[in-house]
Amino acid sequence: MISNLKLIIILREPISRELSFYNLKKSLYSATPDIDEWFGDIAFDNGTLMTFDQYSDLIVKDQVANPSWKHIGKYIDHLRRWITMFSRDQLLILSHEELLNDVGKSQERIQEFLG
Repeated sequence: MISNLKLIIILREPISRELSFYNLKKSLYSATPDIDEWFGDIAFDNGTLMTFDQYSDLIVKDQVANPSWKHIGKYIDHLRRWITMFSRDQLLILSHEELLNDVGKSQERIQEFLG
């Protein structure tokens, strides 16, 4: 059964991905300003929202340096594991930019991949 499985992997440039995640947290925090929620790390202790630059310097930099954080954002670690579990013809890797900039080509690649 697993030999019939096909995975489509979409990778996004890391800074854009983190900015998108920051904007999601900011939106959630604006609706429910609680620093104890999972998205509360975008605010200072006094409740003031951090800018993306402040968030990057104070939060993301420490996360990236933390070995236990690697499961979240280092694509290469995931890809290495997946290529040991699946044959290359079971994996289609696309970039987020490709999906946005050339929808037709992306659809063709996906259709060809799925058969």
